[in-house]
Amino acid sequence: MERPPADPPSDETIIDAVLGGAVDRYAELVARYREPAWRLAYGFVGHAEDAKELSQNALVKAYRHLAAFRRQAKFSTWLYRIVAN
Repeated sequence: MERPPADPPSDETIIDAVLGGAVDRYAELVARYREPAWRLAYGFVGHAEDAKELSQNALVKAYRHLAAFRRQAKFSTWLYRIVAN
């Protein structure tokens, strides 16, 4: 009998792993939020390449400041605020 697929890890689980030294796990958050961050950026700038650059920069900035993420909001909310700023 096959086991049902496991639920994907939560953002918090991935963040804990990254902060614990498994920095390669950040790629999971990038894969999860690349498209939504791009769509938000595109809504602001209206140009695909500029939106791609903005969303990539936001993901890098979020990674660099991940230890400062206070978890008062969801990671996605925090990331989208970085995109908007």
